[in-house]
Amino acid sequence: MKKSLFVIAALAALVSCQSLIEEWQPVVSPATEPEEEVFADYDSRVTHTIAELKALYTTSKTPVKIEDNVWIKGQVVSTDRTGNVYRELYIQDATGVLDVKVGRSSMYSDYHLGQWIYIYCTGLTLGEYDGTLQLGVKSDTSGPNADYEVAYIDVQFLIDAHIFKGKMDSRILPIEVTPEQIKAAVTQGRQSPLWGRYVYVKDLTYG
Repeated sequence: MKKSLFVIAALAALVSCQSLIEEWQPVVSPATEPEEEVFADYDSRVTHTIAELKALYTTSKTPVKIEDNVWIKGQVVSTDRTGNVYRELYIQDATGVLDVKVGRSSMYSDYHLGQWIYIYCTGLTLGEYDGTLQLGVKSDTSGPNADYEVAYIDVQFLIDAHIFKGKMDSRILPIEVTPEQIKAAVTQGRQSPLWGRYVYVKDLTYG
């Protein structure tokens, strides 16, 4: 008799546990495939080349806020995968290179070498730092930021409103230059057509 009671009690406990399991089973949505990334095709919106945009900066230490409708496009020529570029994105077209101050790290996973990027420049600011023209947001030039004419576009809402990823393309090949050409470019500063470009230095030696 005791055995029968034990078996019945065990069976009741099993049924009770099973009911609890069914009652508290987590609600799981069906697995879905990740959406395929949609790349922008804004060629018809492009109004300026990179050189034409940079030409709007005419006076040193006088940042220019872009008020008109200005769109540019360029291919990514920088990567922060190895840590040599930090929170900045360099894009290049046939006319030149632009440093875009995107305030994010690990951008190599979002902006790939050779990928076309469209930038809606209206509302952004063009400024200079150490001879390099940069596109970002207006900087507070007081205190420790006095040397910076533009600040990072580090709010995701602003990044999404101004920077659009286009299609992948073949990577831009570096321009072959000599050490003498590099020295001349440094002397000329941002006026040099080589300033900021992706280059390969021929016959370079270290002493």
